[in-house]
Amino acid sequence: MNSRIASLLLAGLVSGAAFAENRHLKRSVMTGSGLACESHLWLPQSPTSLVVFSYGTGVFSVAETMNPVAKALLKQNSAILSIDKPGIAYGNGTFTVDWKIFARHRPQDLLECTAKALDWASRKAPGPIVLSGHSAGAETAVDLVSLLTAKQDPILSRVAQLMLYGPPLDAWSEIVGDQVEQMPSARRQAMEAAFENRDAAFFLQPENGSIPLGYLDDLLATTPLSNRLKRLAAVFAKEIWVFQGMADKRCKGESARLLEADLAATHPDRVRFKYYASGHDYDPLAVTEMTEVIEQTLRK
Repeated sequence: MNSRIASLLLAGLVSGAAFAENRHLKRSVMTGSGLACESHLWLPQSPTSLVVFSYGTGVFSVAETMNPVAKALLKQNSAILSIDKPGIAYGNGTFTVDWKIFARHRPQDLLECTAKALDWASRKAPGPIVLSGHSAGAETAVDLVSLLTAKQDPILSRVAQLMLYGPPLDAWSEIVGDQVEQMPSARRQAMEAAFENRDAAFFLQPENGSIPLGYLDDLLATTPLSNRLKRLAAVFAKEIWVFQGMADKRCKGESARLLEADLAATHPDRVRFKYYASGHDYDPLAVTEMTEVIEQTLRK
């Protein structure tokens, strides 16, 4: 068994054991392209709020390996919602991927799934809502708020905060280019050849990111997240937090600093940044402080 999958299974079993007192509801939501995502809602006995977590790219970013912030908030009576990518089935100690379905999904599918899952979960859990995203999941969270704003969706009135960790603020062409440049020569050449030859199977391999080629194409064509976040900050009147590791080699800390400087003049009280001497994954201190910031917002 792949060691990464084995660790996921163990994490899922531990998660299930730790939160057995909470109800775990599942609902399949369908995208306009005909793909289905499995949404997961963990409900404490008396939920007082709802926190939505969107995760990054790759096949291993699954809902049931609950991140440490979600685990802490669940103990404080927040309902937790997260959504698996199309083709992923994870539960009761099993992890399977339908690669044909997974290979078809694109960023728009994840946005549609998250919006539909939020509509469902918001009727199960009362109180304020926090939308959170890690890595590429930060794009889903930002785009979801923009979608709710454009639609004037009533759910938006309940959204109290947008929380981002390690967001990919630069153009994806720069992010991917930087990552490829850091690779050994042979691997870099293989990656470049695979993209030029449209070798979809190459990019689906876990060691190459488990990213559908169409998904990658869409990322490369999108407006940089920093620009979308600036536009959102002009119309979204609630708190926006960006937590960033300065040793992050995927999503640069310097880019967060530049965005902070741009937003300081126009939105000094609503858009806030915190930095850590960490990489791309959740930093222990950041986990503590993110949990505290969310809890403070939910208590208001």
